[in-house]
Amino acid sequence: MRPNELYQIEIDVIGSMLINGDMTVALLSDLHSQDFRFKKNRTIYKAMKQLQHYGKFETTDLLTDEEKGKQNIDIISLMEGCLMTNIDVKCRWLLEQSHKRCL
Repeated sequence: MRPNELYQIEIDVIGSMLINGDMTVALLSDLHSQDFRFKKNRTIYKAMKQLQHYGKFETTDLLTDEEKGKQNIDIISLMEGCLMTNIDVKCRWLLEQSHKRCL
């Protein structure tokens, strides 16, 4: 899988979770932050998972004040650029690619 294809899959998975406010598919797939190849996506997923630990996260919990406006742009662009279909399949692809990188 080419890096740009993997990047789009990561966007789809995270963006879908941000829009739905639900991480169930990713958690059931045993997806971890290190399974994301791109650092920005790893960081956002890790924050989402930490919030999920304390209960259902809200996307607004990830948005920051104006001093950290770049993170807000990243989160909003993930939500705008995602395709919300076959998320369970995309989670499995991310896991497969992660395992291949570890070999």
